[in-house]
Amino acid sequence: MKKFISLVLIMVLAISLVACGETITLTDSLSDIYTSAVASSEITENDKAHYELSEMTSTEFNADSENLGYYLGNNSYKYSFEFNEGFCVMPSFGGAFQVVLIRLNSAENADEIENELKTNFDKNKWICMSAETVETARIGDVIFLVAGSTEIAQKLIAGFNTAYNNNPLTGPTDEN
Repeated sequence: MKKFISLVLIMVLAISLVACGETITLTDSLSDIYTSAVASSEITENDKAHYELSEMTSTEFNADSENLGYYLGNNSYKYSFEFNEGFCVMPSFGGAFQVVLIRLNSAENADEIENELKTNFDKNKWICMSAETVETARIGDVIFLVAGSTEIAQKLIAGFNTAYNNNPLTGPTDEN
């Protein structure tokens, strides 16, 4: 009986490892992904109203955009990757807060690109104010970056992971 249980556990572990190797692709628009992250976050209902797209300035951009460095958080850094599309969200009336979503050409080097974005984002890019932190998460070929207060950044990252069933320890599930 112990051997049977051990064999079953080994099979379950093997299946879960195979599942972790699968690439999940998010097909929602980047603006819808942002909206889902806000809705799924643990930001208070009163504060969520401040992060709705109707209250923010949002811009779609691509790798050829004139203000690419500004959207990606650093005008003086030359980014080394290409991507399909980007979406940037900032307060309409000032504040050290920004969300950037990037849909990469593929998920092949996504971990390195996510690290490049996070490492090179200038937390002092705003006049007279700074972001406390820069946090990132990734599912498949979509990178979600938040610069701002630690509390809001962490809640939005958690909201992104919750909205798309992504457990940072085990990876995304295939439910979406």
